[in-house]
Amino acid sequence: MSESKEQEAVESPRPKPWVALGTGLACLLFALVLQWSNDAWNADLAGDPDEAAHAVTSLMVRDYLTDALPGNPLHYAQDYYEHFPKVALGHYPPGYYLITALALLPGAEIAALIALQAVFCGILGWQIFLLGHRLTGAFGAWLVAMVFVALPMVQKVSSCVMSDLLLSIFCLAAVQAWLEYLRRPGAWMALLFGFMAAAAILTKGAGLLLALVPPVSLVLAGEFRLLKKWSFWLAPLPVIVLAAPWMLYSVRFTQEGMSSVRGLAYVMKAAPFYGSGIVQVFGLLVAALMVISLLRVLVSLLRRCPAPVDTAVLWALIAGTLAVALVVPAGLSTRYLVPAGGAFLLLAFAECRYWLAFLQRRSSESANVSGGWAGAVGAVVVAGVTVATVGWSAPKVASGFGEAVTQLEAGTREAASEHGAWLVSSDARGEGAVIAAAAFGLPSRKDWPLTILRASKELSSSDWMGRGYETQFKSAEELRQRLDKLKVDCVIADESVPASHAQAHHAKVVEALSNSSAWSLAKTVTADRGLGQKGQIKLFRRVESNASVASPEPKRDS
Repeated sequence: MSESKEQEAVESPRPKPWVALGTGLACLLFALVLQWSNDAWNADLAGDPDEAAHAVTSLMVRDYLTDALPGNPLHYAQDYYEHFPKVALGHYPPGYYLITALALLPGAEIAALIALQAVFCGILGWQIFLLGHRLTGAFGAWLVAMVFVALPMVQKVSSCVMSDLLLSIFCLAAVQAWLEYLRRPGAWMALLFGFMAAAAILTKGAGLLLALVPPVSLVLAGEFRLLKKWSFWLAPLPVIVLAAPWMLYSVRFTQEGMSSVRGLAYVMKAAPFYGSGIVQVFGLLVAALMVISLLRVLVSLLRRCPAPVDTAVLWALIAGTLAVALVVPAGLSTRYLVPAGGAFLLLAFAECRYWLAFLQRRSSESANVSGGWAGAVGAVVVAGVTVATVGWSAPKVASGFGEAVTQLEAGTREAASEHGAWLVSSDARGEGAVIAAAAFGLPSRKDWPLTILRASKELSSSDWMGRGYETQFKSAEELRQRLDKLKVDCVIADESVPASHAQAHHAKVVEALSNSSAWSLAKTVTADRGLGQKGQIKLFRRVESNASVASPEPKRDS
C-alpha cells in the first residue's frame, strides 16, 4: 500500500489566502440564502426543544453586560430565571453565550442570532477547505464545504439558535492544530490544540470528543515516537486548567439531562440509530465510501503501512464524535454528527478521488488524462449524488407562538408589572417559544416588567427530562386557586402539543378556565409545528382585569 500512501499524502501547495477566504464567504452567502428559503428569519424559536433556552440565556448574558454589570452574575441569573424561566446556564457551558451575547449588544434582535449561525457556516466552510485541499484538491475541498452547508442536518442547526456549529468550529480548529503538530511537532501547536479543545468543551460538553483525537491519530499514523516528546504532554494542560473546573462544577446539573438508560443498554440503542443516521444524513454513497476508506486504512495498518496524517486526524475526529454519541446518554439526535460532518465528506470525496486515479493508472485509454480531472469528476459525482439523495431543503416550521405573545402584549405590556403574571401551558418547545418571544419582544427587561410562569413547573412536578411527572392539583377548583396564589392574570394554553408529549395538566388548564366565570377566552391563534402538527393556542384573561388591561388608555402628550 506504499504507492497509495504516496498518492494520498502528496503535498499540494498551500491554497492562496483569497481562495480560502472566498470559500468561507461563499458558504456564508449560501447559508444566508438557505436560511431565507427555509423561512428561518420569520419562524418562532421552536425549531428544537433547546432553541429557546439558548436564545434566552444569550439574552440574559447580554442584559447582564448592559444593565447589571458589575453586580453578582449568579444573583442576576436567578432573578432572570424567575421572570423568564428558560435560562439554561449550568446545564450548558458558558462559551456559546459569551459569543452570542456580543452579537446582541447592538440590539436584542433574534435576527442577530440567526445571522450569527450563517457566519458560523462561513467559518466552517473556510476550515473545511483548509483541512481538505491536500486530500481532495482545491476544487474538491471547495465543493465539500458547499455540500456541508447544504446538508439538511446543517441547515436545521443553522436555522436555529443552537451551539452545534460553534462547537464544530472549535473542534475543527483543534484538529487543524493537531494536524500541524503531527507534521511539525512543537509546543505551540500542542498548546493550541489544548486551548481549542478547552473552548469546545466550554461551548458544549460534547467537546470531550477531542480527547480521542491524539491517541487515535497516533495509532493510525504510526507516530508513537511523539509520546517521547515533552511537547506532546502539553496538549491536555489548557483543558485541565480552563475546562475541568467548569466540568466539575456543572456535573450535578448535566446529570439531570441524561437518559435513564445507561451503559451497554444505551450503546445497543444508539448504535443502530447512528448507523442508519449516517446514511440518512450523508447519503448511501458517502456511507459506502466511508466503509471502503476505513477498510483500506485498517488493511494498511495490518501491513504496517500507516495512514497519512491528514486521513488519520479526520478519522480520529469521527471516532471521537461517534464515541461520545454512543456512550454519553444525552439522547439520540443526528445533529450530534455535525462536528464530524466535514470529516465524513472529505474522506468520502478523497476515497472517490483515489479510486478514479487508480483506474486511470490501470487503463491505457486514460493514460493521457490528468489526475486533476479525476479528482474534479469524482468530487462532482459525489456531491451531486449526495445532494440528490439527502435533499437540500430543511424548512423551519414554527409559528403561532410569537403571534400569541403579540396578542397578549397588545393589552398587557404597560400593565404587566402592575397586574399579574402570565402562565404558559405547553411542552418544552411551546413554553420556550412563548418565553423567548416575550423576552425579546420587550424594549427592556430591566426592572422586570413581565413575569412568565411555566405550567410544567407550577402546575406539575418532574425532573429535567420529565421523569416522575405528577400534577400539583386534584380538581379544577384547586387549579384555579393555584393560579390565584401565583397571581396569574393571563394564560396561554397551547393545544398544538403532540399527543406523545401531552401531559395531564394541558387539557385540565383549558377545561378549568373555560368553565369559570372568572376567566374569559380572549383570542385563539393557530400554531404550526410542521409535519402536520397544528393546533390552537387559547389566550385566557381574568374577567376582573379585562377592563384595565385589555384597552389601556393612550398616553397623552404633556
